[in-house]
Amino acid sequence: MIRMNDRKRKMISIVIVVILCLSMVLGLAAAGLSAIL
Repeated sequence: MIRMNDRKRKMISIVIVVILCLSMVLGLAAAGLSAIL
C-alpha cells in the first residue's frame, strides 16, 4: 500500500510539473504572438 501511494504521489507530482511547464510555454507563446502582432 505504501509503495502504491509513493508511486501515485510521484505520478501526481510529475503530472503537475508537466502541466506547469505547458502553461509556461503557452504563456510565453501567447506573449510572443501578442508582441509580434
